[in-house]
Amino acid sequence: MKLFLYTTFIIVFLSVMQNIASAQSSYGASFGVVTGKDGNLLKSKDSIRTYRNGYQIGLKANFGTYSFYISPSIFYESITIDTSFKKINPFEKSPSLKIGKAKVVVGYQTNILTKKIKFKIGGGINGNYILSIADNNMNYTFNTITDRYIAYNIDVGFDIFFLNFNISYEKSLNDIFVENPKHKFDFLVLSAGVLF
Repeated sequence: MKLFLYTTFIIVFLSVMQNIASAQSSYGASFGVVTGKDGNLLKSKDSIRTYRNGYQIGLKANFGTYSFYISPSIFYESITIDTSFKKINPFEKSPSLKIGKAKVVVGYQTNILTKKIKFKIGGGINGNYILSIADNNMNYTFNTITDRYIAYNIDVGFDIFFLNFNISYEKSLNDIFVENPKHKFDFLVLSAGVLF
């Protein structure tokens, strides 16, 4: 699976770079709501779903042709450690992880109705560094949680004039909790932003 993801990323990346001479570029800032669950967010077997709530804020760039694009970005992310929440609320007061993220998305884009509205779909890899672990009663420390991890992401979004709307699914490739080798993070990030 990892080999497939890396190979796909390289092929699409090279396709984009081949046409970069005629590239269009834009820059922007975004704010997103993060929700996640231990294990598998999309196939939860729990009768009552619980969430890891959070938010992210960041800056991103977009370079591409009329059909392909590459989008590097950096984010600051806060995600709760506790999974007792029964609803999505990014501003829940709870012990949390503070994460710095560098992300690259490569994908396909096409105009819809007008040149000012674009549909985008892509995938990529992001590197995450856990900056801090807030005080908590679950005894999570850097002895029990790794301080860095790699994740893959699948993104779908729209650019509408100077606004950007995006949904991203992210899942870690390596284990997060040292004491539980099968424990990975996966998140949905719903974000909106402005393009400059």
